[in-house]
Amino acid sequence: MQDYIAWNFTKNGEFTVKSAYHFGLSLRDAKTGQPGSSMPSKEHKAWLALWDTNAQGKAKIHTWRLLKNGLAVGTELHHRRIKPGVFYCACGREETVYHRFCACPHSELFWKHLCENKGEPVVKPPAMDGSLAGLVAWLKAWFAEACGAEQETMVQALYGLWCARNDARDGRRIQDAQELAEKVHCYIQEWHLVHSKEPAIKEPRRPERWLPPEPGWTKANADGATARTDDKGEEEWFSGITMVLLGEELRSASQVPATPSSRRFWQQKRSANGDLYGRATTPRRVGYRTFNNVKITVLCGLVTILVLRGTIGLNLSLPSQPSDADALAGAKAVEDIDRILREIRSDSDPSDPTDSDLDSSSVLSNATALNSSEAAAAYAAAVGNYALGPNVSGWDEQRRRWLAQNKGFPATVPGGKPRILLVTGSQPGPCDNPLGDHYLLKSTKNKIDYCRFHDIEIVHNLAHLDNELAGYWAKLPLLRRLMLSHPEVEWIWWMDSDALFTDMAFELPLSRYDNHNLIIHGYHDLLFEKHSWIALNTGSFLFRNCQWSLDLLAAWAPMGPKGFIREEAGKILTAYLKGRPAFEADDQSALIYLLLSQKEKWMDKVYIENSYYLHGFWAGLVDKYEEMMENHHPGLGDERWPFVTHFVGCKPCGSYGDYPVDRCLKSMERAFNFADNQVLHLYGFAHKGLESPKIKRIRSQTTKPINDKENLDVKAKMSTTS
Repeated sequence: MQDYIAWNFTKNGEFTVKSAYHFGLSLRDAKTGQPGSSMPSKEHKAWLALWDTNAQGKAKIHTWRLLKNGLAVGTELHHRRIKPGVFYCACGREETVYHRFCACPHSELFWKHLCENKGEPVVKPPAMDGSLAGLVAWLKAWFAEACGAEQETMVQALYGLWCARNDARDGRRIQDAQELAEKVHCYIQEWHLVHSKEPAIKEPRRPERWLPPEPGWTKANADGATARTDDKGEEEWFSGITMVLLGEELRSASQVPATPSSRRFWQQKRSANGDLYGRATTPRRVGYRTFNNVKITVLCGLVTILVLRGTIGLNLSLPSQPSDADALAGAKAVEDIDRILREIRSDSDPSDPTDSDLDSSSVLSNATALNSSEAAAAYAAAVGNYALGPNVSGWDEQRRRWLAQNKGFPATVPGGKPRILLVTGSQPGPCDNPLGDHYLLKSTKNKIDYCRFHDIEIVHNLAHLDNELAGYWAKLPLLRRLMLSHPEVEWIWWMDSDALFTDMAFELPLSRYDNHNLIIHGYHDLLFEKHSWIALNTGSFLFRNCQWSLDLLAAWAPMGPKGFIREEAGKILTAYLKGRPAFEADDQSALIYLLLSQKEKWMDKVYIENSYYLHGFWAGLVDKYEEMMENHHPGLGDERWPFVTHFVGCKPCGSYGDYPVDRCLKSMERAFNFADNQVLHLYGFAHKGLESPKIKRIRSQTTKPINDKENLDVKAKMSTTS
């Protein structure tokens, strides 16, 4: 028998790549003393600490995804071109990993409750730039050094915050920070009760090998059965492999030929089972496999036919046209599609004048054929040619003179408050969604109620006053026209049709704005530090009727004309403003860009308001109305009782939106009824529920209503409603 070398690091003596790899690692570790990993030792320690944390597996996997940038936050969805413009539902700001878990007011309150009220060991990250890389680096370093209790709390708290966020995205109410902290604390305690046993200490893996025989003994191992093909093409059978060890020394190894009986046994076994691996080849199974193969072939053939049919068309039997005709037909189809898309984007009518009929667009008739420098020059020329209307100068003096000559139209209302004109509007045609018109009516009714209580005039516009400025931009020519047509009005207040007053008792603190001409909701840090495209919100803002406002409108409008100007301006805004998706220019981004690029010229007269909700993002408010009614009262205007609830991203009148239609309409119904209850309460009624249009009587009628003077004081009555 011929001897051969056997591998001493596996049970069966065979050499494998896996065993050699582990043997090589053990040699390297023995020489260097480093952990068995290709990553740095500190990072390796952090990963080991994470996976050894005493927490549920899905929570640890969530933390791992966070560290590997695998969470689908709004910025990641936008970066991967999956969904633009996703904001955090608790505060309406841009959703990043750092903001979600650290910087959001909801998250900060959660960590505070978890630490102070529940006694959980909580460690806050140090001040940083808010980048994901900085947060990940800090977390890895922290995991490598933190104790077990801190690691458990961190993993479970991060997972709890993420689950609350997902519940809110799916249409449920986002949990209050204190409620969420209580939930996480209870879960940690329950987990400790169930998993209180200390994990067993794992012994280091030892390489498996044959044990040597005792001194003075010889050990022989025989195992296996195999076959091979000889030089003549015939199978040569062996009943086993025999190895002989004397101590730790391999003395011999041989292959034992099979006997005729053993050969017949293996041949019979192979013919019965199909092969040595036990794959049966019975007629029934062969037929089943054949039938499956036929099904797959037929399916692939059908898919191929459908693809070819969609590619080459149905007119295969018609004579082929000349290539020039094909090119002309294709060019015309592309032109028609492009024209239709432009009309859809700009909400224009087929009868509206085309871009080539208008002065500002005549410069751009051949813009698609221009290179980048020529396109930039064409854009600058077109912007320079556009204006909202004739230049008006000296408007403050003209208005002052007019008011002096027309005493019957004072700039104040009874009581001495400045006269305000609330302006809203909707599209000229019916909504795509039949329910959209119904909710537009409710929105208008809501605004009329608020204006009636606070001596405010209201205008609801349905017309496009400038065919160039359609869509987002339609408000600009309307506001300018109303300023010039109503010199008796001190403030022009624009409010989107999808925004509702939800605090009917709150009054604007106009005395605060004596030295300002534009009042808009926003955040200074998002505007000046981050240059975010959601730093301000143009869904609800006020303009003073003055020359400054006319000048700002004139500087604001040039990015708005539909077509080439709006598309090129959109590229500029996307490049300049953080987080902005790639789409044509919108009025909000253009205003932010204007205020940032010409800060010295405009910002002295701009008041960025966030002490109350001139704009309140709906997703974090509508599910808390019952809690507000129980604990607070109208007249506050802030998060305790929001002044305005704005349904950003819902598009109730359109055929698409960023949120499910059912969720939006249900939330709008709740917001309307929440506000309407404050009106109905004056007359002794209230809705049966915030999701029901039906009402119930809440106060008995009196035979002497005129004697109850409190009932006539509308604002006082609302301010005491709970």
